[in-house]
Amino acid sequence: MWKVRGPALLSHLRAGAYGIFFVAHFLASWPLTLAQVPTLEELAGDWTKISTLRDTPSLSNWQGSVGTNHAVVDTTAFIAPPFVGSPSMVTLRVNGEAVELDAVRWAVYAACRRSKPIVVGDLRLLVTSELRMAWNDSALLWEIQFENVPTDHADGNTRESADERHTIEFSVQAMARRRHEMGWLLSEGLPTDPADFQTAMVFPNESGKRAMVMHADTLSEAVGGFVFVDPQPGAWAWVADEQERNRSAAVGTVELSLPPGTPVTVRLVAAMGPPASGLPGTAFEEMALRLEGYAAHFDAHFHGARDGWDAIWHEAFTPAPPSSPPPPPSPPRTFSGHLPTLITQDSSLRRLYYMSALSLLATGRTSLSAFSHGVPGLSSFVTGFGNTCWTRPGHLAPAEVECVKPARPRETLHTPVYIGATAQFYWDTSLRVLLTALLDPAAMRRYILTMLSLEGQGFERSFGLDGMTGEPLGYEYAFNAHSVFTVIATYVRVTNDTALLDLKIGTAERGKGKMTVGQRLEEVALDWRRRRVPKPGSKGRESEAGRAGPMPGGGLRTMSGSDAEAVEDREIMSWHWPGDRRRSCNTRTSGSEEFAESPPPKGVGGLEGAVGTVDEDGVSRGERAPEDDEDDDGYFYIADYGPRPENFLECVPTYIHVVPALQAANVEITASLATLRSAEGNRSGAVRLAKMARRLARETVEHLYMPGGAGTWGCLYPDKEYSLVPVRHIVDFVYVSRGLALASKACAAIDKAYGLAGNSTPLFPPAIAGAMSLFFHDELRTPSWTRALSLYDELNLKVPRPRSILRPDHGITGAFDAWAALAVEALAYNDEGDWDEALEVLRSMAAATQDGPFGQAHEVTEMTQSAFKTTRGFTRFAADNGGSFGEVILRGVFAYNPPFLAPVEETKAFKGLERAIQDGGQGARGGLFATLEGLRTPWGMASLEIGGGEEESGGVQIKDLKSYT
Repeated sequence: MWKVRGPALLSHLRAGAYGIFFVAHFLASWPLTLAQVPTLEELAGDWTKISTLRDTPSLSNWQGSVGTNHAVVDTTAFIAPPFVGSPSMVTLRVNGEAVELDAVRWAVYAACRRSKPIVVGDLRLLVTSELRMAWNDSALLWEIQFENVPTDHADGNTRESADERHTIEFSVQAMARRRHEMGWLLSEGLPTDPADFQTAMVFPNESGKRAMVMHADTLSEAVGGFVFVDPQPGAWAWVADEQERNRSAAVGTVELSLPPGTPVTVRLVAAMGPPASGLPGTAFEEMALRLEGYAAHFDAHFHGARDGWDAIWHEAFTPAPPSSPPPPPSPPRTFSGHLPTLITQDSSLRRLYYMSALSLLATGRTSLSAFSHGVPGLSSFVTGFGNTCWTRPGHLAPAEVECVKPARPRETLHTPVYIGATAQFYWDTSLRVLLTALLDPAAMRRYILTMLSLEGQGFERSFGLDGMTGEPLGYEYAFNAHSVFTVIATYVRVTNDTALLDLKIGTAERGKGKMTVGQRLEEVALDWRRRRVPKPGSKGRESEAGRAGPMPGGGLRTMSGSDAEAVEDREIMSWHWPGDRRRSCNTRTSGSEEFAESPPPKGVGGLEGAVGTVDEDGVSRGERAPEDDEDDDGYFYIADYGPRPENFLECVPTYIHVVPALQAANVEITASLATLRSAEGNRSGAVRLAKMARRLARETVEHLYMPGGAGTWGCLYPDKEYSLVPVRHIVDFVYVSRGLALASKACAAIDKAYGLAGNSTPLFPPAIAGAMSLFFHDELRTPSWTRALSLYDELNLKVPRPRSILRPDHGITGAFDAWAALAVEALAYNDEGDWDEALEVLRSMAAATQDGPFGQAHEVTEMTQSAFKTTRGFTRFAADNGGSFGEVILRGVFAYNPPFLAPVEETKAFKGLERAIQDGGQGARGGLFATLEGLRTPWGMASLEIGGGEEESGGVQIKDLKSYT
């Protein structure tokens, strides 16, 4: 039985005067709930040896971001749209030698680094630095500490000695450039050539002022500067660095006498931006005043970096007044909603939830005008940031760290690549949309309208949006339709903003203002129908005989000459190579293409299996259902998304054409659309869509599940043999488990609603679900993470294997962070809602957050090692897909999945919330005791709990529900 604890439910649902009481009472008691939210210091990472970590911390401040590298002080990828900074800003030498990095520690407001000891006599010099970004501003602040520590000798004694003198040398420069188009990938036009800048230097030994170096860009309206906060006239010797930077950098040298245990601190500030007045000849004077202001109030700015993050962190869990549609937040709020508070003694689950939320917040920006519709201060989220792999002479990066090598021999420095500075990918957005819709529904609504109003190539032929220009980016991802549907549907379900579905939108191509969001949603959900595979011998097959041509090979396209040399070290990131960005899976090809790798094995005939048989997995092959004849136009329902790997997983060349994950995703959104039609009272539409979902599900299992494949699937190629090529990938485990499980529930609900006889054949045979979970445990799961591609996949067994599969997000060396989270949820789907085993796996993944936020991916090597951050494949340090862990906890562990068009009448509120959680909330929860406070639902503010009642199952219960009225 579901129980309501605390005051009686009806008292929470009274209207009128109670509304005022609710707001006052709820917000008055909220500080007690906020006390359950961990502090940012609690969520900071551990000190981690760089030998076990292949990436270093990156920071953000809601204005931009900055990365660090394998140096104690230097930075890279300083970005504050529309400005980008020098790829390398600071070089530190001690006694003429580069300082080697030993360990790093991340906090969301600070990047801390520590050097290896520099041994001089009986003393060890340690250098530590703490880097912060000025809150919501385009400035960086450093505190750098030098300390002599006595050396412990083999005899166990500590030797005391006299002071040691060290020569400390800094080389600093801060070139900056304004970029009117940021895009998702920057590798050209960055501020790296000193000839493009006018430089001014102020040396304290000349003027008695603070040491400064400033640069004014001659190619854009940008100026950058550097200042040493603590003036020490006569102590520092300053010169222009003619050798390294052609007078663009200033070099300061000082002799320091360091007594043991008495540290010396050096403080620096760098800033960039537009000339304040824009008047000719004033850029340096204005930047000097700005730098002096930072230096004079350094402590306030340094502590303000943490204070700003503390404020945004607490606001994220403080309720905002609900309304539908949600209005933009009123100052000083940043968010129009909030996240629920998780209260539990389960330390692993607690860390995963709050690190997931913090990872999403780390990608937040208030500087992207395209997503805020020109209104200053409104929030949006980028897909990720960090890790540009820029190295400079004298910086010692381990050999395992992959960096971009010079494309031309004449280049003396490595080519910088800034990834994802202002981009928002559709696919990634769909993986954290539940969190975003709860946190800032107004931002989610703006994003949806921006995305649906794209002209030209639109979201169908791009993978994301640029937050600066609002323009689409790159080529199409085959998962776009599912992603866009998921974003819109989740937003509507969470907010109950049904008015959005009736809103007129459209583009010039579709008739501007003539299509509603709801009509567009249906068009997106049924996008797969225009991609269906023709049946053997059908007219459709004959008419499209040249469409796909011979089965494409499994590798990258053949290149020659300079292109081949340049791509040698970039093929692991084949997706970013210029010239391929606009390729779409809408583009039909004919004839053959040349590939660098040999074709993959043919596999088995995907459409030629035994007719009318049932195999050991319970799959019925070749049988027809009555509804097959209703729509027999010579095409299957399974859809072909084309031959280009970059439109799918980018680095798995065999994962193309008719892929299992997309078929299951199409089943899910078709069934979801059926539930919307049912909620609208459209019986015929709901029944028809449910039939389509069933048929597509049956074809998916019949034609793409590997016979005797032990839980694995294959991709169907539309060649002459309809080859079924095995691919052992986590994306099929995730999408098939989720898609078929949710579609089964949706179709069953429609059958029940209209008194229809249930389909005797399950959409997802239990034997297959169990086999898939065994496959995950046997071939993908590691002690603390997972792999995306099995080591037993045929691509990895080839000689030579494609280098592209070494990417940690979708290859064999690790997994995209969202895949790890969603794989846990898939285990629960496959176990019919029982979370015992899934929670065990989920808890094991908490260790991955000890070196920083969730990012693009974590890498795994030996089975006994924890997952770690990596630079392999240009993996971004922080990424919004980490919000998937929070989604899995809310949607999976707490079973919160509200329906379309939720009835919000007071008399139906409790039943509505009960139905929203009962399908997935009754299974076991592994002995978990937890409460979710302040969950925004269409029916009111709810509290859910697990393990709080007399039921031994540990299922989800409704603890409390307060009406909004």
